[in-house]
Amino acid sequence: KILTEVAQKRLSAIREFTEFGSGFKIAMRDLEIRGAGNILGGEQHGHMETVGYDLYLKLLGEAVKMEKGELPSAPVDNECLVDMQVQAYVQENLRREFPEIQFMGEEKDNENVNFLYPTWILDPVDGTTNLMHDYQHSVVSLALCYQDEIVMGIVYNPFHEEIFSAIKGKGSFLNGQPIKVSKAEKLSDTIIGLGTAKRELADENFARFRRVFGACQDVRRIGSAALELAYTACGRQDGYFEIYLNPWDYAAGMLLVQEAGGIVTDFAGNPLNPREGGSVVGTNGNIHGELLKLL
Repeated sequence: KILTEVAQKRLSAIREFTEFGSGFKIAMRDLEIRGAGNILGGEQHGHMETVGYDLYLKLLGEAVKMEKGELPSAPVDNECLVDMQVQAYVQENLRREFPEIQFMGEEKDNENVNFLYPTWILDPVDGTTNLMHDYQHSVVSLALCYQDEIVMGIVYNPFHEEIFSAIKGKGSFLNGQPIKVSKAEKLSDTIIGLGTAKRELADENFARFRRVFGACQDVRRIGSAALELAYTACGRQDGYFEIYLNPWDYAAGMLLVQEAGGIVTDFAGNPLNPREGGSVVGTNGNIHGELLKLL
């Protein structure tokens, strides 16, 4: 089949996203999973202490094998196809290595997940619209939840070869190097990321954006909640907020911010519950109260 120029561009982006998979596996080998095993504890999960990331995060190498004739014409179909293929591959490999750990994913029914027991939380491609337009800000986001707490999180941007990782109590890292949130103390000195979820709330959202824009130095919109939180964790921006996110959107990024010294709550200042979606605001901590007042 002869692809249109737009379809070829989208296919190129998908393939580039896929081809970085081997690099991801290698980088994961350099990060320690032992901390997660210690957190889980007990004989049942003790084997995790000796397992490297590469054994259960062979994420993308074979996940999105797309031939030219397999690319649907409708963009929404493209998004769903990529998400589903990546999720299927990741879920299969995680289940093979850790059959006792549950799985929560964007592209599945999660009704029977019991969060008192270890659970993977996956967003196979956070930023699918970005991916379809070759915007190169799309990530794989994977978190491990245990007893209603996020104990491990990974956000991987293959286009920039950046792997953000955190283990509860062990800190946050970018490609193995420690990261911290920014030191800005006033909202007027900050860059704030924002998300545009729920089109039906556009008027309310943009009024909120206007208030924040008037109070900070500038605003940004990346198009990936996980990446927005990762950027907040490493100090590239000072905060981020969105009216509604699902657990797979924020789980890994939330831990990144917290372990980097920041704060993540809902718009009312309450802790997030990884069982459910809701409003999310993550900051360096210093400006959290000031930003909350505008939301």
